[in-house]
Amino acid sequence: MPEAPVNTDIIEVNYAKAKYSRRILAFLFDMLCVGILSSLLLLATRAISERQPAYLSALQMRESLQEASYLYVKNTDEKYDLITDFYADNTDYIEVNGEYESALVAFYSSPNFFDQSDSSGGIALYNNQKIGETAIPGDYFVYSGSEPQSIIPNPEYDATKMNKFYLIAIEEVAYSYLNSNPDYYAASRTILMFSNFFILPVSIVVSLLIFEMAVPLLFSRGKQTFGRKIFHIGLVTNKAVSPSAGRFLAKFSLFLFVEIIVSLFTFGVPVLFSVSMFFFTKNNQSFSDYMLGIFSVDIETKMIYKSLEEYEDRHANASFNL
Repeated sequence: MPEAPVNTDIIEVNYAKAKYSRRILAFLFDMLCVGILSSLLLLATRAISERQPAYLSALQMRESLQEASYLYVKNTDEKYDLITDFYADNTDYIEVNGEYESALVAFYSSPNFFDQSDSSGGIALYNNQKIGETAIPGDYFVYSGSEPQSIIPNPEYDATKMNKFYLIAIEEVAYSYLNSNPDYYAASRTILMFSNFFILPVSIVVSLLIFEMAVPLLFSRGKQTFGRKIFHIGLVTNKAVSPSAGRFLAKFSLFLFVEIIVSLFTFGVPVLFSVSMFFFTKNNQSFSDYMLGIFSVDIETKMIYKSLEEYEDRHANASFNL
């Protein structure tokens, strides 16, 4: 029996889903690019921030209070280190403990941080950490047997064990008092806001705009990033054509504002949800892809068309299957 004639006017385009491994490698490559550029931009945005009057004022205030507290020591880079960090590598605990004791006495005796007219404040707070009901657990100090009684280090403890008391007294207790100082808290908060809401975010967002938005718009056919270009992955819509610029920008906006920015304030919940969709949905779409009807396909041996009209110009009576 002769074979039925083949209708050469009907041409079908079938795209295979891009493999997990290639999509993950493409994503990791893109994130590496974002990370490298973010690191470079971080230096630039930090330099800009450090010239802002509000930032400079807060930095000067914090450093002056750190110096006045005696809990910080200026290092060789002219920056202030917490005294326990400054002496972290020094194993001469007798000397180190002496430095810690002097710093703590000076801190609790400072009118910058404690009302010295209050008999229950200041140095009394420090003595209460050594011995009594509110003492740091461990029986590190005892009363001497002589009159009047004085507080002395427990003679049964060596300098190494006593060092543990000073680490707690400085890093947990004194540091907490310092941070409760209104001026210190305000200065630290300003510096933190510059870091968390300007320096780091701007660096990351600009890098994402370049590698995840500008580059795909440049490679308009299939909206490829550098990673997708290397691993032969392209984006298509449910009509088997390249996403329009508007549709792609909507996808990127969802990715940036929902998956990235919202995740910063929700412990990464949107990112985890999007990753779960990638692994468990039928077409392995992320959240932004699913919402905009976009698919990642293998184009190693195939071409993505920008529109139905472009395809029809080349192939009459074309039909599409995704």
